[in-house]
This record gives sequence, C-alpha cells and structure tokens, in this order.
Amino acid sequence: GTGTDTDGGTDTGGGTDNMAPTVTFSPANGATGVPISNNITIIFSEAVRNIDNTVLTDSNSGDANGVGSLITLRLNNTYGTNIAFYATIDTNKTVITIDPTNNLPHSQAVYVAIGATVEDSAGNPITAANATFTTVQETTGPTVSSVYPADNQNGVSISDNISVTFSEAMDSTYVTTSTSDTNCAGTIRVSSDNFSSC
Repeated sequence: GTGTDTDGGTDTGGGTDNMAPTVTFSPANGATGVPISNNITIIFSEAVRNIDNTVLTDSNSGDANGVGSLITLRLNNTYGTNIAFYATIDTNKTVITIDPTNNLPHSQAVYVAIGATVEDSAGNPITAANATFTTVQETTGPTVSSVYPADNQNGVSISDNISVTFSEAMDSTYVTTSTSDTNCAGTIRVSSDNFSSC
C-alpha cells in the first residue's frame, strides 16, 4: 500500500523503486583453486530483464540475442581469448548460469563480465560488473597413450617416423629429443644400441 505523509515527513510506505539490482559472481572475484568443470553464476538481488524491457532468454556465447550476448568470458582478462559457453537464466530471472563448452584450463585466470545491459522492473540498470578467478592447478601428470613403433616390433622400415602420443597437450619447451647413441640427455631419447654407450 501507499504510506501516509505526516507533518511534512517522507513517504516511506510505498515510493518509487530507484535501487539498482546488485550483482554477485560465483566463483567470487579473486577466488583460487576453482575446479575446471565448474559453471559460473551471476546472481542478481532481484529479477532482471533486458534494458529494452524484453525478457531474458537462454543462448550461446556467439548468439546476437539472449543472455549469452550480454556476457564476456575470456582467458586472463578483458583482452584475452574468448571462451565459448552456453548461458541460461532461471525462471525467477535472478540467476544466470554460464556453462563453458569445454572444461577450463588448469591454473588459468578466467575473466567474466556483464555490462549495464539488464535492469529491474522499475527500469534501474545494474552497474557493469566483472570478476576474475583462477582454476585449480593440475596435480596429475600426463601419460603416454601410444608409441610407434611398439616395443620389440619387427619389420619396421628405417624411413618410418617414430611417434609418441600423450594423454594431453605437452609444453614443447619441456620436451627435448636426442637421437645420438652417445648423448643420453633429453626427455625423449632414441638409440640404435639400447643406450649401451651411455
């Protein structure tokens, strides 16, 4: 209902809503050790809509319309590489859930932002907001998935390439090779004499 103005006081019973919705991120700004498979949520203190008074709808990050078009999700910071995602808005229009298409990289700063692109039912737009968090460090090392030629394989042509496949991408600055029978250095070594010269 409406309030009563008495003795020249302020009407506190029912005035105009002039408070913008607040924005909270999860993971929070500065969070560390975030699992790489986590979704990201943007939580509003009240229901929101597009600033043109239209209803928010679910969408991919590349779509021209929907909540996906309102969100920035990048590696490192506002200038980093885009991260593809699908975004949904709950039925109460207070929570946007961002589901990255792939798991986030380990030990990676992730930047998420939303501009002043949504408002409450009274037309109060949010203040543009952003958060940066860091994903968990990887604790499991890569494994060798396959090697060609196989151990003790016969009939291998001398022109065949030798290949080693790992379970995940390797940092090439840490992978060195040696094909010398007398040099026993390198992370990947090939020898014609079973390293008898080492």
